[in-house]
Amino acid sequence: MDIQGTLSEEIGNLKQLRILDLSSNMKLGGTLPVTLSNLVHLNNLALNVNNFTGKIPPSLGKLSKLTWLDLADNQLSGALPISAKDGWGLDQLLKAKHLLLDRNQLKGPIPKSIGLVQALEVIRLDNNRLTGAVPSISNLTKLDFLNLASNSLTGPIPNLTTLTRLNFIDLSNNQFDRSEAPAWFSDLRNLRTLAIESGQLYGQIPQKIFSAPELQEVRLNNNSINGTFDMGNDVSNKLHMVNLELNNITSVLLSSSYNDNLMLEGNPVCNISHLSRTAYCKDVLEKNPPVESLNPCQHPFSGFLVFRAPFFSDASDHIPILEQNLTDTLKTCIPNTLSIQNYYFDTNTYFWVQIKICPIGQSYFNRTEIIKCFDLNSEDHALPDIYGPYYFTASTYRLSSSGRSYKIGISIGCAILAVLLVCLGIFAVRQKKRIKREKLRNDPFGASGIQLDWSKRLKIALDSAIGLAYLHDHANPPIIHRDVKSTNILLDETLTAKVADFGLSLFVSDSEIGHVTTHVKGTLDPNRTVLFKFKNWQYQL
Repeated sequence: MDIQGTLSEEIGNLKQLRILDLSSNMKLGGTLPVTLSNLVHLNNLALNVNNFTGKIPPSLGKLSKLTWLDLADNQLSGALPISAKDGWGLDQLLKAKHLLLDRNQLKGPIPKSIGLVQALEVIRLDNNRLTGAVPSISNLTKLDFLNLASNSLTGPIPNLTTLTRLNFIDLSNNQFDRSEAPAWFSDLRNLRTLAIESGQLYGQIPQKIFSAPELQEVRLNNNSINGTFDMGNDVSNKLHMVNLELNNITSVLLSSSYNDNLMLEGNPVCNISHLSRTAYCKDVLEKNPPVESLNPCQHPFSGFLVFRAPFFSDASDHIPILEQNLTDTLKTCIPNTLSIQNYYFDTNTYFWVQIKICPIGQSYFNRTEIIKCFDLNSEDHALPDIYGPYYFTASTYRLSSSGRSYKIGISIGCAILAVLLVCLGIFAVRQKKRIKREKLRNDPFGASGIQLDWSKRLKIALDSAIGLAYLHDHANPPIIHRDVKSTNILLDETLTAKVADFGLSLFVSDSEIGHVTTHVKGTLDPNRTVLFKFKNWQYQL
């Protein structure tokens, strides 16, 4: 769903929200409303891949139950808000596990008080304009994923010795002090990916790092590593890439236990040794070829799963697991065949997986099936933790019954629908209470109150009919109210009628539209709605 405009301050009235996900709406922008801090029950706030500008409201620190904050891929600027300076700040989100603020325009230092948020497991502050030294984060012992790449950070490379759970580190493209490889390189035995490109490193790399049992990828290119490169003989059997391009390595002792990608192009060793004609001295890029679809079909539902902080760098072991997990989950909703078409890591270490889902026993999926079954952002389709935070973006899907295109965004069927229904519910409750108070105070419809002549009654009936017609013919998907009665028709001070109370309403799928148009819409049998048959029920306004 392509939401446009700005996020209203009224969002703060939805105080019972647990999840607010408005991701991937590029035309949704403006500043973040301060009233977001009123959503005190919020666990998950995802406003990534939008066009929000301005500063991060310090008052977000009031969201004491928040475990997931994702504001990545926007145009947010200014410093990271902290309580000591702003009264409220991100350092007060003590239950936060995921802090995803990458790909913005944030400035200033990383606050020291970030070390107070000891529940943090994933930190992404990469691709901003952060400056200054990295503060001590030794208290963040639950941290699994740390990406501070592509900023203007200075000072020494941070000491990560105590963060033994870390499996992904990227400190590339900053302005750290010139230094030898840190001692903690050899201490992090759970490490899967280590990246410090353009990190001012010199000297030799300790052999012990290559024996970390989970290690998959090392990227230390464009540094000043020199002398002899020796991986030793105890090399992790999961290691598949070592990139040491553009260093000052003069000789190499090849390990008999490592036969995968070793990238040395741009080192002196490639000019003066027998390695110059080998693959080690060529620009070798790991590319994943498209996976052949075993289940081609004419009208597949497709899209991309984008994993923003995966805990692996070797995709080959995880693609079959992912495909099986998705297949097992989706087949319980509707018969289908799922295949993974392609996958790759982009320059921001995002892992993109293209999937296609084909219907079985029919040519198309209808709208209801797509909304119900293929919202891969919902908690019903949660993937194993090793894949990290992710979102799903769907390709445009052309429906057969009307020829119209239909696109499911990240929030379709989940956050957006929930927000709209809650808004309608709040409006209806307030209107009912308001009318009740007015009736008790003024008795407008009593003997001494407003007298409804036939013209007023006709106007009320027409307003109600217009509201129902909108639900049937213009709402997407169409909505059948199913509970039209006098108490659900609300009147304002000008006697304008408004249809309310959608507690029993149902959406109409594409395959059902043809059936519904032969009936009196809005009056489906409450107990036999699925059958779409006439019964001996009476309805009236």
